[in-house]
Amino acid sequence: MKRIVLSGTDIETSSLGFGCSALMGSGSRAYRQRLLSQALELGVTHFDVARYYGLGEAESELGRFLKANPGKATVATKFGINPLPFATAGFSRLFSRLGAQSFGKQIERTAGERTHRFKLAEARAALETSLRKLKVDTIDVYLLHDCRSKDVRNPDLLNFLMKSKADGKIRSFGVASEIESILEIDQTIPAYTNVIQLENSLLRPNLKRIPSLPNRAVITHRALSHNLVKLLELITQHSKQAEAWSDELGVDLKDPLVLANAMLAYAAAENPNGITLFSTTKIRRIKSNVCAIQHPILPPQKLQRLMELLVAFK
Repeated sequence: MKRIVLSGTDIETSSLGFGCSALMGSGSRAYRQRLLSQALELGVTHFDVARYYGLGEAESELGRFLKANPGKATVATKFGINPLPFATAGFSRLFSRLGAQSFGKQIERTAGERTHRFKLAEARAALETSLRKLKVDTIDVYLLHDCRSKDVRNPDLLNFLMKSKADGKIRSFGVASEIESILEIDQTIPAYTNVIQLENSLLRPNLKRIPSLPNRAVITHRALSHNLVKLLELITQHSKQAEAWSDELGVDLKDPLVLANAMLAYAAAENPNGITLFSTTKIRRIKSNVCAIQHPILPPQKLQRLMELLVAFK
């Protein structure tokens, strides 16, 4: 597995990272620990979680793994979206299976303004909770979850994050949000965008919209997930076009495994000095995703050609 040092930091880790958004939907605790262990054994040493994932239980599950593997992994967590107050461990597993991330955000967004999630007192409490649940003294990457520019206007929040870094509680901090919010924050308070986490895929090449800076650490996600589903639907609906593309590229784009390999390889190639996240509840898919990075089906020039074909088609 390719190793990288995140730009602007001294954090060395794998270029491929394991996202824990669906971790609590992965059956028993023993299975979830095997899932995490399989990623580590295959060279994936970065793990991404959030206070919200698994209705607050994902951090604890990852914490058990980190405690059993001290010094072998880096971790990013996020704050700003709090677990629902009625969450229990059993309910969180059911909720995860039903699609907790999208469904939960829908519920949360109907509850009122989101700016209160980033108040100083809430940020302080969230950090201490994450440190305790993850069973670590230091969090490598600490991110504001789904934030907007108005959420970061209070200078006390920035001072708190800078002090937490100076105190050794976090090694870096930044924002994990939608592309438009990141661009706006980058223009108004760039101190928050030294580390950014955003969606980037064949269908949504958002990285091309971000100004490239030598000291900016970039983490991308959603290379697959719903984007893979959408691209498969597109190819199914336009089979003759897909056949022409397949002939030109020398692969069968109707094959989901081929397409997934190409999509993940593209995302990684677009972010060569950063981390590309994937998420799965299947051990076999960890292996296939690692293979996509180590042995991409399409070489770089053909990946770029696939991108060009999609842009022209849309």
